[in-house]
Amino acid sequence: MSRSGVWMPPPSLGIGAALQFAGHYDAYRRWASSDDRLGTMLDPIEAVFHETGQLPQDLGFDAARAFLFFSYRAHHFQSAGDDSDEVFMTLYTAIYERFHNVPTIPSPGDAFAAIPGWAHALDLLRADLAVHGDRATQDAHALGTFFQGRRGAMVVEVVASRQRRYDTRVLAIVKEFERQHPDPTLSTLAEQGPGDGLGLRPGEADTMRTVAQRLLDYCEKTGLDEDEGCRAWAEGA
Repeated sequence: MSRSGVWMPPPSLGIGAALQFAGHYDAYRRWASSDDRLGTMLDPIEAVFHETGQLPQDLGFDAARAFLFFSYRAHHFQSAGDDSDEVFMTLYTAIYERFHNVPTIPSPGDAFAAIPGWAHALDLLRADLAVHGDRATQDAHALGTFFQGRRGAMVVEVVASRQRRYDTRVLAIVKEFERQHPDPTLSTLAEQGPGDGLGLRPGEADTMRTVAQRLLDYCEKTGLDEDEGCRAWAEGA
């Protein structure tokens, strides 16, 4: 049975990904504040699963997540060398087979399906999203203010992000741009360019200046400052 909108890391990714997924759901906050109360609520589900090896037919996904979280907590306190891994993965696999919905890659993305390792890479990405998606969403919302007063640095970051590792290369490029330009605005970038020694590819410096100038043109046309103009452009794009 598959439910639209539900995704879980497949069991083939191993117990590490399964445990991360299970632990990310805080059943203490959502259901009950203690192990005793949570266990009492989940007793009927556990009884059916223990007797039949199957989940109750009317079990919803939230209740399944709570049951999985409870099993995750039990696994956490088990001694090494027992059968806790097998017990946990048996439950995880049952929940996965009941609820998972690994979407097929729609056209035109079908072209990527033939790339070796593509499906596995998507599984890893979805597993990471399942664990860290809430934080990533918060970080994304914060981006609007992260470059406040530094919209030139924002453009440098966006252009430099193409086919480079963000943490080791892109951030270093932005840092060097801001070192050379203490006022890293759109105007500075459009007038002076990104600077030397950034390790840019051919054409990237021109692209950065052009993007900065186009955003400045939009700001002038709308009567907005750089921060307001960039925000308005992004919302209307």
